[in-house]
Amino acid sequence: SELPSEFPSSKPSLRSSGSPSSLPSVLDSEQPSQIPSIVPSHYPSSFTSTKPSSTPSVSPNFVPSSLPSLTSSSIPSSMPSLTASLDPTAEPSLTASLDPTSEPSLKDSFVPSLTPSSNLSLKPSLKLSTSPSNVHSEKPSLNSSSLPSTIPSKLPSSIPTVGDALISCASHKCVEETVGPVSEFVPTDSMYGIRCCSDTELPYFEDTPDLCGDLWVSSRDIHGVCMGFLTYWDGKAACESLGARLCTMRENLSDCTMSAKCSLNDLKVWSAQGEDFPSVVPSTMSSNVPSLEKALVSCASKKCVALKTPAVDYALTDSLYGIRCCSEMEIPGFVNTPSYCGDLWVSSRNRYVDCIESISYWDGIAVCESQGARLCTIEENLSDCTRLAKCNLNDDLVWTSYGYGQTGLSNTPSQLPSN
Repeated sequence: SELPSEFPSSKPSLRSSGSPSSLPSVLDSEQPSQIPSIVPSHYPSSFTSTKPSSTPSVSPNFVPSSLPSLTSSSIPSSMPSLTASLDPTAEPSLTASLDPTSEPSLKDSFVPSLTPSSNLSLKPSLKLSTSPSNVHSEKPSLNSSSLPSTIPSKLPSSIPTVGDALISCASHKCVEETVGPVSEFVPTDSMYGIRCCSDTELPYFEDTPDLCGDLWVSSRDIHGVCMGFLTYWDGKAACESLGARLCTMRENLSDCTMSAKCSLNDLKVWSAQGEDFPSVVPSTMSSNVPSLEKALVSCASKKCVALKTPAVDYALTDSLYGIRCCSEMEIPGFVNTPSYCGDLWVSSRNRYVDCIESISYWDGIAVCESQGARLCTIEENLSDCTRLAKCNLNDDLVWTSYGYGQTGLSNTPSQLPSN
């Protein structure tokens, strides 16, 4: 019959019809067939069956149901849908699919899977997760993310980035014997000795000369054994474990650390920058206590280091010292330096060829700049790069800058108010 029966049969057929009705029954059968149709109906029911089939369809529908089941099937289909559902279920499966779909859902799941996939997705999401995992991945990505996180890690890396750190001669003996720079920056994984300094007395630490103030130094561990050569970070940690710090370049070059010995006085050691180097970023607020302005002086040559202690110091800017002017370009009246100093020309004279042996800090800077030059640095002076400038200054302290483009001003505030 072309029209379906108004009431279903109380005894349905045991075998499926070879030619099923094109119009489905209006009412559900009270006793569904034990053997489902081989060919699915062209017009599926609009209401879900109260007694669904215990055997799933061999050939599922290409278009998913507009009213999916509220509870998951006890026997899921072995063949997933070819197109993703536009409205995914609110209760996902508790176990991962053995044959996942090649096309991910268009909408995020409200409840993520309790058992994530063990294999990486072939098409990962383009959007960052709003709730990232608290546990790191066992298989991190080989390539960096095109959308990195805007929130940094809460825990620092156990392996710090390799950078550069300062080394300097441990005493004037090293300065006299070194050909080339007496201080420089080297990779932090290099191996050098250390000098540890403390402002309070510590076991196995040696007292220093009076001119160094309250300072105790050591190159030994808690058992009194010389620590030898270490990386920068290991050396810094070793000093801090003793309640001390790395000594500064100024303390080393002023012979304040010689009593630490350990056969390091002829060598370069890891050094702290300390107050020897000014801050790269100046303060954003002015000081309520104005500075009693001081600037840096250093020995003009290695010859001076053996005669003057300290070899590096601060002096009031209105004090009178000689100057060394340096330039990377040849200037009339300037003298070329040894080859290890690179392209460097030096002078201690003004444009009238007068030796400048006694001048204030700011006037000294003006003399150098008026000739297109600058004050020479600590490294240039102590490395004997400026001794050819002569003017009877090789035995004396001269006004000095920290480095290229930097002044030698101290950032130590004064205890006296400004007038």
